[in-house]
Amino acid sequence: MSLEEYLQDLKQYIESEKDYYKQRKKLANKTIAKYERTLQDKKASSVETLRALVGKVFETDTMDRISSEIVHFNYLYMLALHVQILQANVSVAIVKLEESGAQQKKDLENLNKMKKKIEQFQQLLIEQHKKWQHAEESRRKNLPYVF
Repeated sequence: MSLEEYLQDLKQYIESEKDYYKQRKKLANKTIAKYERTLQDKKASSVETLRALVGKVFETDTMDRISSEIVHFNYLYMLALHVQILQANVSVAIVKLEESGAQQKKDLENLNKMKKKIEQFQQLLIEQHKKWQHAEESRRKNLPYVF
């Protein structure tokens, strides 16, 4: 998987999560309002009140988790974009130094080292993405009730 493919996958995932969040938010707002009515109802039993309280907390926490996840993936996307830009800039600098001659050999060596480090970082991002996908698939399979 290349960095461009990784960026595309990440962008698609972020968009799908945003859509899911919008859909889930409508349902969560209705559910939370229902729980609020139960909590304010003086005729509600202690069991109903407890269920409403736990349900409200669960819905609120779920929405917060999804929102935080979207924010974190947006940060990851921006980081990957910056890595891609840095890689392009280093590649351009290497080409220019090679064209200018052998006088800047040490600079060229440093840039080549930097390019290798960037490539290693890209691989780490991609491997982390694969691990996350595997964990997400496993969570969905084994814990379908956790949104």
